[in-house]
Amino acid sequence: NAEYGKQWYQRRVRLSKAPQKLESKDKLFAVISGCRVEVDNIQNIVSFTLLSKSWKTVLYSKATSLSAGESYLVLGCQDGTLHVYDKQGVLAFPVLNVGRSIVKSAVNGNYVAVVTTAPSVAIWNVSEKKNVLKDESLASFMSENRSICSLEITKEGNVTIGLNNKTSYCYSYSLSAWMLIGHHQLDSSWYKELQTNKQQTTPSQILSPILQSHTNTPDSSTTNKDKLHLNTVLMLEQQILSQRI
Repeated sequence: NAEYGKQWYQRRVRLSKAPQKLESKDKLFAVISGCRVEVDNIQNIVSFTLLSKSWKTVLYSKATSLSAGESYLVLGCQDGTLHVYDKQGVLAFPVLNVGRSIVKSAVNGNYVAVVTTAPSVAIWNVSEKKNVLKDESLASFMSENRSICSLEITKEGNVTIGLNNKTSYCYSYSLSAWMLIGHHQLDSSWYKELQTNKQQTTPSQILSPILQSHTNTPDSSTTNKDKLHLNTVLMLEQQILSQRI
């Protein structure tokens, strides 16, 4: 009905505008291969110190994220600009504007990832100077009570995000979708059993011994502990499969 449609629309608007908390500290610090970097958000100045040399550059907005990898340093700003520097403190990538304020950044190898207030994720390959993932929306699993607390990217460009409710997602390029790989209702003791079967090659072979050791008798009911175990199996299957995609 009309009232339901109105409530649904209002909820979608809230979710689409579900803001990531934007933090801007007065000073940010990072070190990359002996080069010390200090960001002064009061004066909007970035200072580099390498051995006996030191120099500065200007920002036109406050820095909201700073990440350092083995080869590159990433600086995201409130005005949506993204700055990528190499080990010598020289811009290694054109300064980009992603259109929204950057709340988190991550760098590993040649790959750089950012989370914006949209909320969305974008990824670039710095060495090839190309975009890998453009404005992939995070709104489908965001809400007013859920926010992104971690952002990680591998040297192969695979990105994982963690929410404040201990749920984790990994993006699949081949499937063009987010894969659920972690959940807050997990039984950590099962990971030890998983390790004992890691020599197996398929998800069913790996998980079969675990399932057999926790199988209910025909007369037993499904308890909360059983549900916890089943949920853990599901997450383990997801993690194993995600490594094969």
